[in-house]
Amino acid sequence: MLRKIMFLLLLCLAIGVHAQHELSELKIYVLLLPNGDAVVEEDRTMYLADQGTEVYEKMNGLEDREMRISDFGVSDSIYGDYQLVGWDVNQSRAWKAGRCGINTTEEGLELCWGFGEPGPHTFTTSYVLHNLVQSYTDYDGFNHCFYDAANPPAEYVQLALWASDTTIVLSPENAGIWHFKYHGDAWFSESGKVLLKSTQALDNGDKVVLMMQFKKGLFSPEVKHDETFESRVKERAFIDSDYTMDDPGEGSKSSFMGGDDESVFEHYFYIAIGLLVFIGLPLFAILKLILHKPLERRRKRKLILKVLGNVDEVPYYREPPLGGNLIGSQRILKNTLGMLDVKTTFGTKEFTEALLLRLLYKGNIDIAMEQNEKGETRELFRIQEPVAVSSNDNVELKASDKSIIQEYIRKKYSIISSPADDEEMERGLQDLLYRAAGDDHLLQPDELKTFIQNEKNVLSVRDFASKLSSAVDNRYSSEFAFKNTKPEEARQVFGFWEYLNDFSIIGEREVVEVKLWKDYLVFGALYGMAKKVREGMKKICPDYTALDGLTRRFLEESSGATDAFSYVSLLSIATYDTIRYSSTYETAFERQARLEREARAERERRYSGGGGHSSFGGGGGFSGGGGSGVR
Repeated sequence: MLRKIMFLLLLCLAIGVHAQHELSELKIYVLLLPNGDAVVEEDRTMYLADQGTEVYEKMNGLEDREMRISDFGVSDSIYGDYQLVGWDVNQSRAWKAGRCGINTTEEGLELCWGFGEPGPHTFTTSYVLHNLVQSYTDYDGFNHCFYDAANPPAEYVQLALWASDTTIVLSPENAGIWHFKYHGDAWFSESGKVLLKSTQALDNGDKVVLMMQFKKGLFSPEVKHDETFESRVKERAFIDSDYTMDDPGEGSKSSFMGGDDESVFEHYFYIAIGLLVFIGLPLFAILKLILHKPLERRRKRKLILKVLGNVDEVPYYREPPLGGNLIGSQRILKNTLGMLDVKTTFGTKEFTEALLLRLLYKGNIDIAMEQNEKGETRELFRIQEPVAVSSNDNVELKASDKSIIQEYIRKKYSIISSPADDEEMERGLQDLLYRAAGDDHLLQPDELKTFIQNEKNVLSVRDFASKLSSAVDNRYSSEFAFKNTKPEEARQVFGFWEYLNDFSIIGEREVVEVKLWKDYLVFGALYGMAKKVREGMKKICPDYTALDGLTRRFLEESSGATDAFSYVSLLSIATYDTIRYSSTYETAFERQARLEREARAERERRYSGGGGHSSFGGGGGFSGGGGSGVR
């Protein structure tokens, strides 16, 4: 009997543990602006149980230090961009889903957002923290709590901080870093960033407190003090810490002074809760398991009917959808087919081929014929020089203008991704091929292999590779993106996809469609069905003379080993491989930097102002903090 009771208790405790919220990873990015403000973005990877209605982050003590929060925003992988509203902590979970707001308390304020349905979530929060860096008579600096662990504490935390002025390279020569109240390391990177990471999971009550001082002239803070940073900030922070004012130290490990153990009352309380739910929870889980699939299928059918209508009644669409927009068309089709449980096989490689075909039709790339020394004719690609476009990189920052700040971050640091349009992708691809072709501007697919072996070329291709990936990949889940697609756009794309699949069977030979066949080839490549579309055209084409020269050339069979269309496919594959290689290749400089970082971590050193292990004690006098979690 005793063994049965122990088994039941352990089972209840296991159920209780399973039902807890989890914060597996927290990534914090801090961009310091010239006036001392900071743009902060936080990425949380969480699993949320069925308890509670919102996630919150406390920001206490800001007003006392002449600091404030503005431009608060939230997005996640399910609801997309949240609506900023006046916050009411007593509202229901349904009301809070997809909404965020700021709740004012006696101690300060709370950044709050709803999480809607339980399960896995990836939240991105952003805000402007005004007057983080303040001026003192000896240095500029701050002492701030960027994370205060509560329910649930993070299993892993990392933080990156740097200056928006790219001429400022933070280093031990112009700055100092100290960090407190968690187990972790901090250091200056070779690129001028300050990096922190935890070395073990945080407990309730642990904090990530970062104190920094800067030499005068790096920033122009708006808040000024007539005291020294050392006397007003550093001395107080070092109380009860293992830092000293004059002893640099050589990397002693942090003292463990936090993380109170669970009380006896809490222990038996959780056992009692486990016993209470022991009967109801398994029954609920069984019913949910039985009903989940039918309810899920019904919910998806309702959503498909709302956006797309009856699938069997969607009419053919014979013109390029969305006015010929490649990025939008591929995304919408991928989301739509995903909702219909149709496997998709198209992505970055197919998008690259569609861009290449469009450049050929626009005349930015020509297929040229050349004879070698043996008199053999071969086809080459003549790449036209890309037309330069004006740059908007020099944006004047205004901390009160969220759109300007986010645009600056998008362009400079890719913290907030932004899908590029078709024309930007076409220019990027044309520029890559133009540089790979060399001085004669004639390109063969094999030349790309030589081009990418130069490390300078690897780095230059990476930016385009990143934009290409952002253009093709959905930021949100397929279901969320499909739900927010305009019905007429979804029907256009799906109707056009079905038409490309069936048009050779239909046997229509209208002149207007023949004129659109070049677009059919482009979108056939985009949808991963270029070969099928081409074979269908050859089957029903009434008269090749009605086609433009390039399309006619693509449809004609070659007497040689490779026809023109297959030759274009070879170039698109070589281009895709080049782009993918640039994203994974480690240059000699990057390899050296990685080895140096690993060596630094191995030494586990810490010196005054130079990072190293955190001090678990001390760190007093910081701004921010107060707790964070789910309630």
